[in-house]
Amino acid sequence: MFGKLGDMANLLQKAQDMQKKMAAVQQEISKLEVKGESEGGLVEAVAGGDFTIRRITIRNECAKTADPEIIQEHVTAAVNAALEGVKLKSKEKMSEVTGGLDLPGLSL
Repeated sequence: MFGKLGDMANLLQKAQDMQKKMAAVQQEISKLEVKGESEGGLVEAVAGGDFTIRRITIRNECAKTADPEIIQEHVTAAVNAALEGVKLKSKEKMSEVTGGLDLPGLSL
């Protein structure tokens, strides 16, 4: 009877340890900054681990086109690249804690 209680206590301890590791990884992810660029590097976007855009840099060559549609396309491409980078890096960091398991509720 006590063997099962010991197993349960051990399992609870492991869950608490994993929860602490997850909190540390989430803190680390929130500090991430990932750069994304449009084709030719004309626009650069930097996204944070919290999926916010921190900076956008538009190179003079792009700005000089004065074509709003081209600028919009480059900005969109750079932002999407940065956000995709955050998603991938976050998944990598979480995988370190979960051992590669795709746990429900932890998807990014």
